[in-house]
Amino acid sequence: MSQTPFAIEQAALYFSTVTAGATPVAANLVGQFRGEPVTNISHASALWRGQDRFAKNVALHDADASATIPGFTFDSSEVLTKFMNGTHTQATTLHGGSAAAREDKIGKNTKPLLGEWVIEGLNTADGKKVQILYHNAFLTGVNPTHGRTDFAALDLNLTLLADGSGDVFSVFHET
Repeated sequence: MSQTPFAIEQAALYFSTVTAGATPVAANLVGQFRGEPVTNISHASALWRGQDRFAKNVALHDADASATIPGFTFDSSEVLTKFMNGTHTQATTLHGGSAAAREDKIGKNTKPLLGEWVIEGLNTADGKKVQILYHNAFLTGVNPTHGRTDFAALDLNLTLLADGSGDVFSVFHET
């Protein structure tokens, strides 16, 4: 694997619906990913021209933020229950049959859950931890594959919101 001084490796994703709860501990770990996460910020604006052809000033309003976490690998039951408020039943039977099964279900009340997301990885330049904290975000959609295993890989797209303190995202670098 080629490494640059600016890459993040061994990246893991943590999630919690509890404020300040997505600490990097095993209970909050939802999967790993490959690639560089990206945060996008956009502002709506109005240009002020006065009597001139070229604008002299701008009024910025209505900011939106999103994030993409590429190549996220997860257990399908985890994503459906933790991110989308689905249900997971460990012991049931196949539909229309009597063979033992487990069930992951999306129903009419399923919706993306708001929560805190933490990405943690190592900086390849110095081996120190890097964390990206999305204070309050939700998945804009999810497309779990239904392959032969419970694991799937996809790009996660988040919509970022401000939390109760007005914070949207933070980046931490271990010193």
